[in-house]
Amino acid sequence: MKKILAIPEDQGFGSSSNLLSMFSIFEMNQEEITVFIRPNLQHFFEQNGHKGRYILSGSNFIESLAEVLPNYDEVLCVNEPTAALLAMEMNKTVTYIDSLYWLWPEYVCPDITSRLQNSHVKDLDYTLYNESFLQERASRAVMAYKNADNLFIQMFSSVENYTKGESIEPFIHPLALENYHEGGEEIFVLLGGLPKQNNYNLILVDVLEKLSDKYDLRIACNSNNIKSDKLNIQTYEMSNLFNCIKRSKCVIALPGFSTLLECRAMGVPHLVLPAQNYGLNKYVENLNYKPNRIDWSDILGIKNDHSWDFFQRIENMLEVQHEIIVDRLVSQIEMNLEVLSHKNNLHHDAWELSKKMELSYKKFSDLFGCNTRNLMI
Repeated sequence: MKKILAIPEDQGFGSSSNLLSMFSIFEMNQEEITVFIRPNLQHFFEQNGHKGRYILSGSNFIESLAEVLPNYDEVLCVNEPTAALLAMEMNKTVTYIDSLYWLWPEYVCPDITSRLQNSHVKDLDYTLYNESFLQERASRAVMAYKNADNLFIQMFSSVENYTKGESIEPFIHPLALENYHEGGEEIFVLLGGLPKQNNYNLILVDVLEKLSDKYDLRIACNSNNIKSDKLNIQTYEMSNLFNCIKRSKCVIALPGFSTLLECRAMGVPHLVLPAQNYGLNKYVENLNYKPNRIDWSDILGIKNDHSWDFFQRIENMLEVQHEIIVDRLVSQIEMNLEVLSHKNNLHHDAWELSKKMELSYKKFSDLFGCNTRNLMI
């Protein structure tokens, strides 16, 4: 049975986790699967160890996919309901996987219905996602949910309104579950995929350059939106990434969900930097555990009411108070690093988390007939 995995973008699935976990499942089951992606994603997948067959889409992802779908029996669609509906029209077996990244600004709501009906969705990084877009996207997503042969919705709050759907915990890469903190002298800074060059990025560069004078930093970023002549910023293949994490003194990270859970699973002390926008702030606010974090209220001395308007104000302040914010953020990081240096026993919940994630893997891997336990090796 010929399978094709259609991924229009990697938004909503951390580079250190979910997409690569899917590839691990396919490879361990020794399945031949074609990956259909936009050209700009091929380097990302190859760099992280996937050596399978690729088909690159043209400028119109859906039209290009329509040309190749007749050659396949089963289609796995990630984050694109239109692709799933297209495959259904062609009578293909469809597995639909949705991270709901397109509703990030409102994922404080546990009820998906209220998400879809919300009329004031706003996000500084997704200004084109207006109300009419969300309503149209939501209607297609609901059709995909109801008609897919297999459905997986990844979010940290439960989705209860779709009896056909499985609400699963976010995947954690197997390497994170099999590694535990060994300790070291380096502080590993994980910047994740920053969406654009902006004032927040400029502040991060100045902060890290100042910290590098005092601390031994290793910095990883999977985008090219952080630039510095002084800092050595690298990208890492997956196994090297986890080796760096487990052998670090601690991890400083932007509020990327998978990274935080992976550090937690490995028992690595970690510090979360302030969120750059409203959506990411809600992301961290609603984690089911409380990571060490720095909030804007710690730096600016004003109450964070976690509203979209607050982050509009922050966006303006990042430019006009650049030097002040840099100095205060450096000070906050140094204070938190002192606290983290005394937190050496974070292994107490790693096994519980590992078992929980193994159940999530089983739900997904059952589709492909591979041994779930193999994913933990």
